[in-house]
Amino acid sequence: GLGQNKFSGHIPPGIGALTNLELLWLHNNRFSGSLPDSMRKLTNLGYILLSRNKFTGTVPDIFGNMAHLWGLFLDANRFTGRIPSSLSNLAFYGQFSAANTSLTGDLGFLCKSLDPLHGLAIADCLGNNA
Repeated sequence: GLGQNKFSGHIPPGIGALTNLELLWLHNNRFSGSLPDSMRKLTNLGYILLSRNKFTGTVPDIFGNMAHLWGLFLDANRFTGRIPSSLSNLAFYGQFSAANTSLTGDLGFLCKSLDPLHGLAIADCLGNNA
């Protein structure tokens, strides 16, 4: 992954061309701006780790087609607004963190989408108004 570097700037819209990408580890960098809508094309992603950057704005509703998504970490960014409703479309959701952001909303999707054999490994929204 590209985590724990000093990368900065925005995630380029061209990331959507990486359609076979399974892991997106961009944590502990200095990325800023909003997440590009083109990320919705990354339908093979199983794990998205965006923690501890400087992302801002609302989280786009791009996750509904990511059938293999098991972990999503948005924590320690400057996100605002509601937690994306497309998360409720996921069949299984193992790890989720939006701690230390300003995201709000219903987390009922976490219970609705649990795999009865695996359960929920992590759900962290500490420091939020969710």
